[in-house]
This record gives sequence, structure tokens and C-alpha cells, in this order.
Amino acid sequence: MPDEKKAKKPASPKPTSPKALDGKRRRESMDSEAKAVKAVLKRGGSMQSLISLGSKRSQKSGGSDKGGSRLASSAQVGAGCIACILASWVGAVSVLLMIVALRYTGTVVDVARERYILAAAERVGSEAAQIFGAAYAARDALDYAVQRQYYFEPLDYDSLSLALEPVFAARQPLRAVDIAFDTRNVSMTLRRVIGEGVRKPLLVQSDAEDCFEKLGRFGCMDGPPVRGMQWYQIGAGLPGGQEADNTSRFMGPPRGYEWAPGPGFVPDVEGALVESATAVAWSPAHSLIFRSVFPGSSGQLSIIARAVVEVTGLASDDRLDDSENLGQIGAVFICDVAGTLLATLMPGQKAIVDSNGVGHFRMAWEIGGWASALSVESFQEARAEGFISFKAPGNIHVAILAVRGNDHFFVVVASERSAYADAPMELICNIAQGIVVSPYPAAMLVLALCFVLHQVNARRRKRRVQPEERLAHAEKTLAMLRSRTGSRSKTLGSR
Repeated sequence: MPDEKKAKKPASPKPTSPKALDGKRRRESMDSEAKAVKAVLKRGGSMQSLISLGSKRSQKSGGSDKGGSRLASSAQVGAGCIACILASWVGAVSVLLMIVALRYTGTVVDVARERYILAAAERVGSEAAQIFGAAYAARDALDYAVQRQYYFEPLDYDSLSLALEPVFAARQPLRAVDIAFDTRNVSMTLRRVIGEGVRKPLLVQSDAEDCFEKLGRFGCMDGPPVRGMQWYQIGAGLPGGQEADNTSRFMGPPRGYEWAPGPGFVPDVEGALVESATAVAWSPAHSLIFRSVFPGSSGQLSIIARAVVEVTGLASDDRLDDSENLGQIGAVFICDVAGTLLATLMPGQKAIVDSNGVGHFRMAWEIGGWASALSVESFQEARAEGFISFKAPGNIHVAILAVRGNDHFFVVVASERSAYADAPMELICNIAQGIVVSPYPAAMLVLALCFVLHQVNARRRKRRVQPEERLAHAEKTLAMLRSRTGSRSKTLGSR
């Protein structure tokens, strides 16, 4: 029974040793490596044949292509030279066209406009100098009579009239000459009589005690004391050149005259009374204050006077109307050094009435628009330099020029740009600029696209493996496998 039980037991498999398992695995790995080597050799052989075939063809065709390559290289050099010449010519023409267009639309128009407004200011200033010259003529005549002792007695009315009557006759803008003295409390005035049918065009008045006796019923004047007026205070501070201490408040050569700080009003010549004598027509005027010392008085007796000049004639004869050359916004003004408007094309721009019904002269910058760029500093700079020129908002060119021979009055001229620009020429310049500029953005776009395509192709080439590189890699792999196979076979044989 024990033997039968032993016979019925199934035979258990023989345990495999670790050495047998290791050998089996090595054989399997060697078989797989051998298959890989055969595949690599197969690919390597085909690539080698292709490379050798290509090299043979290149060797055969190399000799025949030498002559053609030389011809191709010379043709390429010639084409490159022609392309460089054409590119240089196109670039030079483009630059010249752009410079000419920009030169006309920018510098040429602005220079022509500046030259014209300076010439216009000089023309208006020379005509205005004749009007302001009436005050200088009265001052020169009275000072000459005092210094030559034709007029040496303050209350000598006849000598005073003889000295000033020729000036009143020759200078129509001269309206009055007011006279006072620094050491005598008397004053006189010589005024032009306005209106039609006047027998005596010059009226002499005085506030002295003998005014009625020597000058008649119209010879006495009544009013506030002259010594309290502003013009007298200014005249008393002027140098006469013959003071006892020979000093003055002025630096440099003494100047015995000065223009009043601001303008005033005088009755209008043509229409002093309007609307049945219920209103009075006034005209703007300015005053020259001067002082002259009587000879032999050691500066103790001086004549202090002012010459009143009507400035309405500054805007007469349409001398301020130049809209054809200055444009609709352009204008011509005449101002004093403080910026007060004395003459404009439209009389309503000169004065303004406040809430109390008192009329005042308007400042130049109060008009608005381009005139807002003006200021007192602008006139002070023009006084120091003689003239200034600048661009105001709205592309308005403004020039401020001193009146000839006078640093107290200035001509302001403003001009638009369109009055000096030729519209067809500007259109041609704009079209030329567009034609010159338009190819360059297109060329930049084409170059950018070419650069992008070049980068894409370069990346594609990098992804491809060249035949030489693949063959070298296969040979290297084969050598490694052979060395490994030989070393393993030696190891198995030794075991």
C-alpha cells in the first residue's frame, strides 16, 4: 500500500537553476540584438549605395559645370551692380522729392509769410510815425523858441503863438499843447478849433489874472489845477539838462520827453456834436510830455508841457485793411508799449464800456483768439530787440515791430498760412510725399514675410536627418553591438 501511494503522486517539475535562466535571457537578448544589427546594416547599405551613386554623378558633372559656373558668377555680379545702381537712384530721388515737398510746405511758406508781415509792419509803422511826429514837431518848436530866447517870458502869449502856429498849420493830427511852469502857478493851452466856419483856427487860453484882458472872452479857462494832474507830475520829473545839481532819475544821456502812460480822448473833428447835441463824438489821442529849461535860470524855471495828438488817422486810408494777404483771421493793430489798442480796422475793438458807463481802451490780448498769445512781456521784448516774430495758436504768424524812430508804439501784424500757400502746389507736394513713402511699408512687409518663411524652412531642415549623419550613426551603433557581442561570447565560452 505504501508503494501504491507513492506511485499515484504526480511527478513534480524539476526546479530550474538560476544559471539556466540567466543563459536563456542572454540568448534572447542576443537574438534581438542580432535582428537589430541586420536591420541597421540593411538600411546602412542602401544609404551607402545612394551616397556613392550621388558622389559619382557629382564627379561626372563637376567638370562640365565649371565653365557654366564662371559665366553664372559674372552674370550675378553684373546684375548685382545694376541692382545697386537702381536702388541708389531710387533712394536719391525719393529723398530729394521728400526734401522738396517738406521744404515748400514748411520753410518756404513760413519764410515768405514772415517776410511779408514784417514788410507790412514796416509800411504801417512808417505812416504812423508821421502822425506821432506831430507831437515831436511841437516839442522841437517850443524848445527851440525857449533856447533861442524867442520865448522867454512865461505869459508872453504872442511869442508862444508865433512859435506853435506853424506846427498846428503843418501837422493836422496835433490837437492841443498844454503848458505849465514848475515855479509859477499859471498854465496855458493852445487848441485847434474844430468845426466849420471857424475864423481863428487856434485858440489860446490861460488861467492867469490877465487872461480876459489879453485874450478876450474866450481866453480864460477854468478847470482843476494843472499841478495835480498826472502829466504834470511826469513832466516835473523829466531832466532839463540845466538843473542846479545836474542830476536826473534817468540813466545815460538825459531825455527831456516821455509819452504818457496811456491814451485819452479828444472831441471828434468832423462830428463833435451828434443827435441834436445830446451826444459827443470822441476820438482817441495820445500825449507827449516834455520839459524845457529857460536859459540863465540855472534850472529854477522850466516849461512843462504836453502835446496832444489825435491818432484816428492811424486807421485812415484803409492802411490797416490787408485781408487779401493776411487772411480773414489776420489783422493789423497799432498799440503802445503797455499793449493798449490805439488803431484797429474795426473801431469797436479799441474801446470798451464798463458797468458804470465809463469808456476804457481795450488791451490787445482782450480781443481773444490769436491775440491771447500777446502780453506786456511781448511788447517789452519787442522794445528791447526792435521786433519779435512768433507763431500763435491756430498756426497764426505774429510780428511786433516798433514804429520807426519811436520805442513807445508798435505795429502788430498777424497772418494766416493759407494766404501764402499755393493750393495746387501743396496738393502736388502731398501726392509726391505719398508716392515716395508708400513703397517702403510694402517692402518692409515683404521682407518680414521672407524672414518668417526662411525661419520656418530652417526649422524644417533641422528636423530632417541627413543621410551622412544617419549612416555615421548606424556604423557607430553597429560597432558598439559588435564589441558587446564579442565580449559576451568570450564570457560564455570561458564559462
